[in-house]
Amino acid sequence: MSLEQLARRRPAAFAAAAFLWALALRAALLSVLVLHTGRHARELALIYDGHVYILIAKSFPTPYVGIEKIFPAYRDSSFFTGWFPLYPAAIAAVAALARDAAWSALLASQLLGSLAVALFSALARRVTTRPALATFLFAFFPPTWLLTGTLSFVEPAFLCCLIAAAERFLAGRDWEAAALAGLAAIAQKTGVLFVPVLLGAMARRGDLKARAPKYFLSLCGLAALAAYFAFVFRDPWAAARVQSQAFRSWPFQVPFASITEGLLAPTQPFDGHFWLRKALIASSCGFYLWALVGARAGRDPAARLLRVWLGVALLFHVSLKIYNLYGFYSFSRYLVMGAPAAVLLVARDGRLSSRWLWTAGAALIPLAFAVDAIEVSAAWDFVRRAWPAGYFESLASHL
Repeated sequence: MSLEQLARRRPAAFAAAAFLWALALRAALLSVLVLHTGRHARELALIYDGHVYILIAKSFPTPYVGIEKIFPAYRDSSFFTGWFPLYPAAIAAVAALARDAAWSALLASQLLGSLAVALFSALARRVTTRPALATFLFAFFPPTWLLTGTLSFVEPAFLCCLIAAAERFLAGRDWEAAALAGLAAIAQKTGVLFVPVLLGAMARRGDLKARAPKYFLSLCGLAALAAYFAFVFRDPWAAARVQSQAFRSWPFQVPFASITEGLLAPTQPFDGHFWLRKALIASSCGFYLWALVGARAGRDPAARLLRVWLGVALLFHVSLKIYNLYGFYSFSRYLVMGAPAAVLLVARDGRLSSRWLWTAGAALIPLAFAVDAIEVSAAWDFVRRAWPAGYFESLASHL
């Protein structure tokens, strides 16, 4: 029995195999990152936003409250409301077994990342005749997706919700899809975009009026979170306030303006590999654009959902006003939101043979590992400069 036959005839067995395949890749990448940087895995768990999620997890069962007591470097716990609580909740749940906050963050991310790949296999069966190929690619591509499913990032929890919501939507299970879309908004603030994605995907089917009210109820989770902020901080808009402070003004501008500015900038916040990073950002942008407008993926309802999904994610993020170069280098991470749709559109392109895609995918695995190793090494050096001297050392010893 071929892999494609296994994916179609024994979906549960294939999903389990996809989970183990994705988990093995993430464990292998973590080992490579430790060897490449010379840093302990616990230290790598703290870079990027990892330390923020861990501190929120340490504040459970009252998320965000008392963080200044956990780590005195912070004086205002409301600052952390900009990071939604689903991934920190997963860290807290795993910590009951792992007994170590940093290791719990890594384990939660890798388990959720692998679960996202398993859920992706179910979505792939609905939208492509090559679900095994699509799942193989999505386990490690794009490279930023592999990285975010290895270290302490919210993206694995976020994509689990998005992928499951899309699959339930195509199955006609609107209440389930709406609930999962609501969880996506709680997992990551940009998850609120997925409700318009699903509404846009059904706009031509004549049933928008009947189905849309169910999806507006998916915003109840955000309303409950706002009520919690009102009770704890006397500010229901605490999360919005934190984000507005980060952008300092209207956050949008002409699409691709910040990307172009970053590509043309003569400096970067990292040391070394100046042109390599710019080439990677340009390649990432090119991949998503090609998947959206260049891939021949058909005109059926599934293709429409994938295109609306990727189009909304791409347009939103390329229109953000980036106030510093570090934000420009985060573009690939922002676009992970559209990665499942992009990979599925590529898998549906009948011009690309299965043999060619399997071969190209296998060749991309070591490339993805190399890209992520370079990125993490640079990120470690950056955060050491960006935060006060001794911050990460004291945080690592405390957690």
